[in-house]
Amino acid sequence: MNTKRPRTHRSKNATRARPLAPPVKANPQIAIRDQSPRLDIVDAARGAAMAMMIAYHFCFDLTVYGWARWAMLDDPRWVAWRTIIVASFLVLVGVSLALRDAREPTIADRHVANRAFVRRWLQVAAAALIVTTGSALLFPESFIYFGVLHFVAVALWICRRAPRMGAWAVALGIAAIALGVWAHDSTFDPRSVNWIGFAEHKPITEDYVPLLPWVGVVLIGCGLGALWTRRDCRLSPLVSSTWRVLPRHLRILFAASGRWSLTIYLVHQPILFGAMALIKRFA
Repeated sequence: MNTKRPRTHRSKNATRARPLAPPVKANPQIAIRDQSPRLDIVDAARGAAMAMMIAYHFCFDLTVYGWARWAMLDDPRWVAWRTIIVASFLVLVGVSLALRDAREPTIADRHVANRAFVRRWLQVAAAALIVTTGSALLFPESFIYFGVLHFVAVALWICRRAPRMGAWAVALGIAAIALGVWAHDSTFDPRSVNWIGFAEHKPITEDYVPLLPWVGVVLIGCGLGALWTRRDCRLSPLVSSTWRVLPRHLRILFAASGRWSLTIYLVHQPILFGAMALIKRFA
């Protein structure tokens, strides 16, 4: 009796399975998740930004309910913190676009990549509409009509192919920031055009992230992300060592928060507001 297994003949194409990750050789500590252009360390960075945002909004809500008297809209220190939080998010939007763009050549059907992008854009646009509706109910005189989600929805289309510019995207981003910081005119004060970013007076709204200068931050993220993917997403020794030193449960928590950032963004303020309203009512 022959106990040997029969040999199976495999064609040359059988070993050419479609890659499930971006065409980069990422380090194991920043492993790329299957079927996704995500890196754990990028998700963790977004999760850290989410933690800062929640802390900032917690402080802001304390002032809304009269439990604190911080001048969060005028004090340069509070303004700087908000700027750092928003800039962190938007740089990561650009980096994520670069990762997605680097992965597209590995997807056999181009329509699959386009559908994934449109699906994500629809999620962001729907979330922006929810924010506008909810803020109009709570703050009818200062509702959010062009906040961070509205900005991201527009910037995703403007910057979708920016990673292909490489370092030129960084240069263009710096120019956009300079233009948005220095060019202002009262002609752009009306709500119909102040979202562009040239308004001389900041509008009365609960969240305002105009196209300029902030699109420059996304462009910088696109450029840096593109350069990073060309280096196989290798980390600097300092960043790599810091990432490894972080407790594992903290890395998992931040990465998970980053992957669910849109959901957390939508629900965290209602939870904070609701909890504070209950405390104020029954305390």
